[in-house]
Parts: sequence; C-alpha cells; structure tokens
Amino acid sequence: MKPKKILKIYIFFLMLFSAFLFGCEKDVAQTYSFKQVGTIQGPAESIASIAVSPDGRMIAYGTYADNLIRIADAGTFQEIRTLAGHIQPVTGLAFSPNSNILASTGTVFLGDPRDGVVRLWNIATGAELASVETAPAGISQLAFSQDGSMLAGAEGGGGSLQVRIWNANNLSEIRTISGMFRMVALSPDGSRIATGKRDDQVYIMDVTTGNQITSFGGHTGWIESVAFSQNGQVLATGGEDRLINIRNPQNGQITGTLTGHTSYPDFLEFNPDGSLLSSVGSGTNITRTGGGISFSLSSEDKLLRIWDLEAETEFLPRVNTGTDVINGVSFSEDWSVLVTGSESGLIRIFHWETESSVLPDPVLTALKSIRNHPNPFPGITTIEYQLLEPGKVSLIIYDYLGQPVTNLVNEVQPQGRHQVEWNADELPSGLYFGRLTIGQRAVVHKILKN
Repeated sequence: MKPKKILKIYIFFLMLFSAFLFGCEKDVAQTYSFKQVGTIQGPAESIASIAVSPDGRMIAYGTYADNLIRIADAGTFQEIRTLAGHIQPVTGLAFSPNSNILASTGTVFLGDPRDGVVRLWNIATGAELASVETAPAGISQLAFSQDGSMLAGAEGGGGSLQVRIWNANNLSEIRTISGMFRMVALSPDGSRIATGKRDDQVYIMDVTTGNQITSFGGHTGWIESVAFSQNGQVLATGGEDRLINIRNPQNGQITGTLTGHTSYPDFLEFNPDGSLLSSVGSGTNITRTGGGISFSLSSEDKLLRIWDLEAETEFLPRVNTGTDVINGVSFSEDWSVLVTGSESGLIRIFHWETESSVLPDPVLTALKSIRNHPNPFPGITTIEYQLLEPGKVSLIIYDYLGQPVTNLVNEVQPQGRHQVEWNADELPSGLYFGRLTIGQRAVVHKILKN
C-alpha cells in the first residue's frame, strides 16, 4: 500500500474516533471565572504589598498601618504568623519558588534611610535569615529567579538608579546594573532582565556581565511595566501610552497589542502556558506638555483584566473587587489562586474555576455540571460532577489523540454530587479530555495539565 493511502486511512479512522469521542461536546458550555471564596480584613489602612505563595497556600501582606508582615492561611483566611523587623511599612514582598522563603523590603520616605533594607525570612519559623542595606534609594520591587537562586530588585521609586541582583541564600551581591532603571522582570532562567528607563525603550540586560544585550521601542512615553512568560519566550510591556505590547524578547518584535486601559498598566503577569495575561491599570493618567507634566487620578482603571493573547481581547469579565481600588495583585504559580489588596485594607481571595454546564437538551437530563480544579493543574486535579438521577457512570480520561489514559469511575452512583481525584504526575503536559457517561448519555470536559 502506498504511503499516501496509508496516511489517508489513518486520518479517516482518527477523525472517526474523534467524532465518537467528542461528538457530544456541542451540548456543553464551558465557562471560566475567578470566583471569590473569602476575604481577609487587614488593619483599616491601605494594603502596601501583597503576595500569594507559589503553592497557593499562604498570603503575605503589609499595610500602611504598621511595619509588620502578616501571613495568612489561604484556605482558612486566618492569620498564622507575623514578621517584625522593618521600621517602616513593608512595600515589597516576594515568595521563593518553593514557597519556603519570603523576601521583603521597607519604605524609604523622602530619602529617610532607616528602612532601605531587603530581608529574607524563613516562613516556617519566622526567623530572619539575612538582610542587606539599600539606602538611600531603597528597593521598589522584588523578584526571584525561577530556580530560586537569585533575587532581583529595582532600587528606588520612579527615579531608580539601578537594578541589583543578590544571591537568594544570603543576599550577597552578584551584580549591580546601573542606568536609571525603573522596574525589573527577571527571565525564568535568570540570565536576563527586562527593564525600562525614563524613555520609550525596553532594555534587555545580561545578568552575568551587566551589559546591555538589546533595546527596542514600540511605546510612546515611558515604560511602566514588564513581564516575561513562564517559558521566557514572550515579553509583555506596558507603557505610558496605555498600551500593552506582546513581544519576542530576542528582537523586540511586537506580535500583538492590547488596548483598553484608560491609564497606564502598572502590573502584568502571564498564566502558566502563556496564553493569558493579567493586567491592572494604575489609575493615573499622565499628560506631558511643553510646560510640564499633569496628572489625573481615577479608580475606574484600577481593575484586574485577563486577556486572551491570541484573540487580543479580554478573556474574562473583569474580576469583581467591589468598589475598592486595587493596590496589589498576586497569583499562585498555577493561577489556581488569586489575591487582591485594596485601599480599604480588604484582601479578596479568588479561585480559578472551569465549569462545563450542560445546555438544555433532553438527551442530557441526567447531568447538571462537570468541572475540575485546579484547571490548568500541575499534577493532581479533582473532577467534580452532579447527577440529577442515579445511574451507571463511567469517567474515562483520553489524551488529545483520543487514546484512553485511565478509567476513573465505572460503577452505579446515586443522584447528587460526586468527586474523584486524578493523579497525572507521570503524564506529559498538554490537553486531555474527560468523557463522563451516564447510561447511554455522555459529556466531554477539557482538562489542561501544565
């Protein structure tokens, strides 16, 4: 048989099997959302800094009411520890990738050098592990490398002079890169930083040598925010022009532009697979004229947006944070947990939810809904579904080629809610499908492993 004929036969049978497996998917509506699951009321002062641990289990935050770092359980919302050592409000926080270490930085008010200090904390014991002075400018932003070996900080506020790189174990200095830099994003492999100055250029710097690798334009006005995707292959930049540019970090080529902010975006973060981007507007509009600079303030753009990078549109309705103005945003590594901090001191905790709801159809009256959480998931996920009547239930997981991976359920089950855990630690990342059958009726649910 000729190769072309074999290929045609293979494609035919693949299409036939796919039609059998996924033919009922049209009967299911899949929706995504960040659902609020709880709140934490901090002191009645604005949240100065906030971070959720990469594993999604802890929330650290500082307020302008005092100089403490508070750590809360992200599941119970109860305070579990306070860290004392700063003598000014804590305005920068970052968890290490393994969630065991917290880095913090205190405020420097009007050049007051008393708390221009970066500190490392052991989360389990509350002990301070190391500290380093950064006065007189202080550090405005902190970021760990993906392997946890380095900590980067942008020194100072709007007039920062340099980016500093430290050993994340003891805060010994690895490199200082000077040049009026205002913010910093460390590439996942720790080899490069992306940053901006008081101009319209994005700068890519070599961490080892401190030398500039390249620079590129694309914005009108100053660069206000930068972020690498988790694989380091995409860079997002937010500008004073209120645009977000999606770029190739090697050459700066713009592959997409997101529009809609009414003030400059001052927070950017990619989801794990790089398909979505979150952003928050600053609430500050800047107008530069020959006579100087004018500012206007509005809370309307202090909202969290989630963007679909392929479609270049907002992927979700804007996350509902009530009437509060957002001062801080943080995601867990897999995006299963989101926390926001507000000017009122209220912290909101959200969980990412993917739900497949059955559309009205007499063939599918036995099933109300099916979902899994987290989704995407790193290794283990819980699949939940609700039966409107008892019956013989089968739940089989298939890979994207339609090959069965495992059979999770094969039994008669009563009416009501059911859940089953799927451990996919040994399986490769990618798209999977759960086919839930009740008697002769079936529904398919998409599951993404990252």
